[in-house]
Amino acid sequence: MIDLGLARVTRLLGELGNPQNCYKAFHVAGTNGKGSVVSYLSSILTYNGVRTGRFTSPFLINEEDAICINNRPITRQLYEDVKKAVDALNIQKTIQATEFEREAATAFEVFRREKVEVAVIEVGLGGLLDATNVLMKENVLCTAITKIAFDHEGFLGSSLTQIATQKAGIIKPGVPCVADGTNDTEVLQVVKSVADMKSSLLYTPVGLPVGYSTRDILEGEFQKQNAAVAVQSISVAYPQFSRGMIIEGLRNTTWPGRLQWIDMGNQRVLVDGAHNPSAAIELAKYVQEHMRPKSPITWVVAFSKPCDDILAQLVQPGDKVIATKFGSIATMPWIKSLDPNNICESARKYTEESNVTQVANIKDVYFNDNTVICGSLYLLRELYR
Repeated sequence: MIDLGLARVTRLLGELGNPQNCYKAFHVAGTNGKGSVVSYLSSILTYNGVRTGRFTSPFLINEEDAICINNRPITRQLYEDVKKAVDALNIQKTIQATEFEREAATAFEVFRREKVEVAVIEVGLGGLLDATNVLMKENVLCTAITKIAFDHEGFLGSSLTQIATQKAGIIKPGVPCVADGTNDTEVLQVVKSVADMKSSLLYTPVGLPVGYSTRDILEGEFQKQNAAVAVQSISVAYPQFSRGMIIEGLRNTTWPGRLQWIDMGNQRVLVDGAHNPSAAIELAKYVQEHMRPKSPITWVVAFSKPCDDILAQLVQPGDKVIATKFGSIATMPWIKSLDPNNICESARKYTEESNVTQVANIKDVYFNDNTVICGSLYLLRELYR
């Protein structure tokens, strides 16, 4: 169940003793790129000796993967111990917190028990009413807002202005904010308006700063902006960090499931979590440059929502499309895999009908050497398992 609001999680954290107030934090929102920015920040801090907690969502393989200390997932035992305590308190006090609210509370409590100095927190959905938006201004070093695009319109609004208003809700009074300077003008206007209202010094970087190179960051043209947001955020919060210290942290960054090459038998395939049209555009750019010159692409896809706008960005005549689905998610039963028949119907608009097929499970796919797996992080979860 998705039920945005802060009342339940605030009460739950209060019963826990407000663990989120026991360390400093970076808070990151956005539609695309926020996971990469969180990873850059966590890597830079960890490399430079800052004991760092990291909370991201959704988890990639196991629940504990979403909560890291110094870039390493916590143990299953620690996760279960804290989650059970949080769930018990939720029941005992009849708080009725949602699953994500309890996950966020678990992360905040783990970070207190593990005595982190800084927590890097990724917003789950939106920002203003997201369960992570309980961080106090006194503890937030910097907020960051990545690329904003259409996604989750049913919860955040049907216009970019409405969506940006929700994302900008993480901006804290008097706390610096870094926003991706390549956002649409209407998005930046909203962010600037909120920043001005809250007396938050706003930075809007465009491109990597002088002295930084694409060799130091993750693959993909769009990573220039994600890295720029991370570098500016760190520079604001830790002016004592030299360029060399930051670059080494960038070089050590990993972020599974985003433009990641993996070995499947004797073939290397590209996997990416692109699940909305704007992310698909960036994936298509990468594929155009690095894969299309070789041969048509085989797309292995599953989605949790209508996919026509995504496939329109990816699939070209001559490409093959293999539609599949992912299984149910115990912690998020409301998320359902789109019927592969619906995917095939959309795919036939962009490539020959004979090139469109479906399989029941991604494990049944025979991979060639020019394959991309994308459409949902939940599909990648099944692949990695």
